[in-house]
Amino acid sequence: MAADKLNFFSHEKISDRLYIVTEGYSMVHRFTVGVVAGDQKILVIDTGMGLGGNIRAYIESFIGNEKPMICACTHCHSDHVGGAVLFDEAYLSRLDWEDERTYAYTFNYEQRLSDASAFALECPEVIEYLSRNGKKEIECKFQDVRDGDIFDLGGVKIEAVAVYGHTPGSMVYVNRAEGYAFTGDSVNTDVHLEGLDRSGLARYRDAVKRLVNLIGKNATLYPTHLPLAMETSVAENLVICCEELLNGDNNGDPPAERIFPDRKNQKHLRIHYVHNAGIAYDAKKLELPYIFEHLCFYSYEKYSDRLYIITENYSMVHRFTIGVLVGGKAVAVIDSGLAMNTELRQYVSDMIGEEHARKPMICLCTHGAIDHAGGAALFDTAYVNERDIPMLPRVSQEETRVSDLGAFALDNNEVIEYGRVHRLDNHGMKFENVDENIWFDLGDITVRPIRTPGHTMGHLCYECREENVVFVGDCINADVHLKRLNSEDMRLCGKWVERFIAVVDKDVRLFAGHLNRPHKIRAAENIAGACREIADGKKAGDPPGEAIFPDQNRKRNMRMHYVGNSCVVYNNCCDCTPVFPEMEAYPEEPETMISF
Repeated sequence: MAADKLNFFSHEKISDRLYIVTEGYSMVHRFTVGVVAGDQKILVIDTGMGLGGNIRAYIESFIGNEKPMICACTHCHSDHVGGAVLFDEAYLSRLDWEDERTYAYTFNYEQRLSDASAFALECPEVIEYLSRNGKKEIECKFQDVRDGDIFDLGGVKIEAVAVYGHTPGSMVYVNRAEGYAFTGDSVNTDVHLEGLDRSGLARYRDAVKRLVNLIGKNATLYPTHLPLAMETSVAENLVICCEELLNGDNNGDPPAERIFPDRKNQKHLRIHYVHNAGIAYDAKKLELPYIFEHLCFYSYEKYSDRLYIITENYSMVHRFTIGVLVGGKAVAVIDSGLAMNTELRQYVSDMIGEEHARKPMICLCTHGAIDHAGGAALFDTAYVNERDIPMLPRVSQEETRVSDLGAFALDNNEVIEYGRVHRLDNHGMKFENVDENIWFDLGDITVRPIRTPGHTMGHLCYECREENVVFVGDCINADVHLKRLNSEDMRLCGKWVERFIAVVDKDVRLFAGHLNRPHKIRAAENIAGACREIADGKKAGDPPGEAIFPDQNRKRNMRMHYVGNSCVVYNNCCDCTPVFPEMEAYPEEPETMISF
């Protein structure tokens, strides 16, 4: 029997005038909704699917109902306009809503439910709940919004900026005075432009260039499908993506697999990456080749001469973060992805240059999961905490790795077959033990582990104070999996996260294993809070925590609990008995300093 009430909404207060709401039908797929509070009016930017609950009532629960509330949608897709009918006025570019075919498709109830099912990872409980509670008729009368239009809310102004491409009428909504923008699906770490030919891609490029000039290099960007803010550099990288594609530079681009069943395994749909930002495109429409002997699943972004962030990209949805710290005497690679080929070390070497590539290169794994330790054998020495040693046999099981690749690649046949042929042979790989009393002197920079048990009992984070960065693996993220913890374990896990917060600097950048943008310490505070609330039984309305792996799907006891816009996935009926390491004060000095 389905739950009577599920809550798919969460929110965080950014300032007295700005709130970020997320609507999440699974831990993977979440939609960002902006709420801007003026003195006279409240503007809601995008409105989600409009199936899982009344988003206006949710917003009023934390901001009140004294002022008129209007909405402005970035474009006419169901996950952006679904709740628009709930507001006093609704705005959308005429270029989108006058297209009868797009409008009819977007507001068709069966199509909306089908799309929501994909976003919910086909979870039967969510699908049944949405079928029962979602409004079938939501036809909305929009008012036109044009490039340059200003929403004067009283004390705050939001400007509409046209960014043609994802749809003809796509808009970005900008607050110039406070330096932020809501970019919808026009600017993100992955942007869908499969409908564009060469002239359309050039037009999109020019529109993003114009946007960058308008908002400046220090703006904060809020995309719809990533629960993290971005910097303007992402938009600049998308411009370079366009220019490279228009110049025919797409050799090795992997498939841009879709989450929707009717649009899967189309070989001509590829994705091109520049500095961890990518554009999904139709190679036929751009008159480009799309069958390649070699596929490149890696991209990277340089943060400084000593800090690089690599992503391993098996689909637009599932991407693994790999950190690289370049010291004067050695190089540390933090986590190593799934490594379904043998190219990671060479990719790192080419990225950092020959001078640094000659130095010893070690791999520090946050934990023993297959998607973090998969490429560790490529490096001179690999380290993992001894408590995670029992996990490591999965890393060398070829069929298990290929099966996991299928889930991460959204079952794309080309990627699965490529991984099966090119996978790294991990048989016989050796790991050295590492714990927080063992630090690493790379020359000029030091890496120190910090215990963070919970996701696994041996989980470690790796901090480099010289670069103001911590690699947090799977213990702190927009969604954290703690499915093996009972209530008391959950309380202990929260205390370990609180210890982590006390150890690191308050302005540190946190790079998680599955989102390639930095978190702030607030994410750790949210996770600690979620652990406490779950332990205290504050779980009413928690929706299913659906998994991407077929053997873990459809487990109704798996739920997800939000604090702020961070989520803990937990087992509501867990009887496991993990043994947490005894909590001690973090060492001021290491017992062992490994130098090179």
